[in-house]
Amino acid sequence: MYYLLGEVISKVSPFLLLPLISNAYGLTNTAYYSNVLIYANVIQMLMTGWIVAYIPISYIKSVKRCKILVRMVMMSNMALLIFFSVLSLFFEGSLFTYSFILSCGFSINSMYLIILQVKGEAKSYVLFNTYKSTTILVLSALLVYYSLGDINHIVNINIVCTLVFSMFSIYKLFSIGYLSVGITSYKLIVRVVKFGFPLIPGMLLVPAKSIVDRFFISDFFGTEVEGVYVIAFQYSLGVSLIAMSYVKSITPELLGGLNEDKRGIVAKLFYKYLIFVLIASCCLLLFILFGRGALFPNYNGSINFLVVFIVAVLFQVSSSFMTSYYQVKLKTKVLMMVNFLFFLINIIVLYSFGSSSIFIYMLIVLFISLCQFIALYKLGFKDAI
Repeated sequence: MYYLLGEVISKVSPFLLLPLISNAYGLTNTAYYSNVLIYANVIQMLMTGWIVAYIPISYIKSVKRCKILVRMVMMSNMALLIFFSVLSLFFEGSLFTYSFILSCGFSINSMYLIILQVKGEAKSYVLFNTYKSTTILVLSALLVYYSLGDINHIVNINIVCTLVFSMFSIYKLFSIGYLSVGITSYKLIVRVVKFGFPLIPGMLLVPAKSIVDRFFISDFFGTEVEGVYVIAFQYSLGVSLIAMSYVKSITPELLGGLNEDKRGIVAKLFYKYLIFVLIASCCLLLFILFGRGALFPNYNGSINFLVVFIVAVLFQVSSSFMTSYYQVKLKTKVLMMVNFLFFLINIIVLYSFGSSSIFIYMLIVLFISLCQFIALYKLGFKDAI
């Protein structure tokens, strides 16, 4: 429950800010703001997302080895943060410069949060996310309310707040001895790469698909439709959030059931997961349909395509549960091939047939999401339940 609260709080500021930004700066600037956050998350996943997945395993086997890994990752992130901060002086206002700086902050904070998680310090986890998110929300809301700046100032608030909390993360990790182990283990690097590299396509699946969708939707249907999609996508992350938090709460039981081939336990957890995701998706659909006026105040077109989009999200999030089977059974290469194959199919089919209408576009997204769900089930997960 603590982890669910922590994850909800960490995501609340982008959700609550979107209507404010949309009303104050328009859909095009809303898309720009959202793109900065999406690109930053994608870069963060590439830099440390796949490493974070290995930290709990490393912690269980050897705390010292875990400290070495955390130190190596933190030193790399701090070096990159300095580099991109200097680079930003020459490319002020650049979307990618903002995204790279923000991603370094995300990476540093994620290392601290995963250590809190493996140590079972759920309250500290929640407090960190609470302070960070509320600070960003309050400062951004004040800037919008008093018309003190443009969209770049909102982005800068996110960056400054994230980096301030990154400094706190560095301090806390140093104080508990996670940055004081002066050893570099190349064997550990190889072990992490073998485990984590095949997971990268899966970690990048949602944001990468979103980037492709934004590009195609903007090109095919214009920036206003893209802005509507961007807002719906941001709120759809709430479904993923609930799903991820539920998985965190059942991880020991789930991994034990998969490792010992206890089908009854895995099936029970999977069906509960589907119920949670279904309820969350229905709530999201009702929220978007009844909150249209506040969410899309300047958009007069149909939003029926968002119904199809949310059903597609339901299958995408449901598929993510099945990835745990492939990790436990050390079949991460199969997972990588499935994710990569369907990502390519997604691009090819949408480019070839998606331009006729936004509704047809979303039907294609739904069909591909359903096919990927079936593939992950048939290739292995069916044996777990």
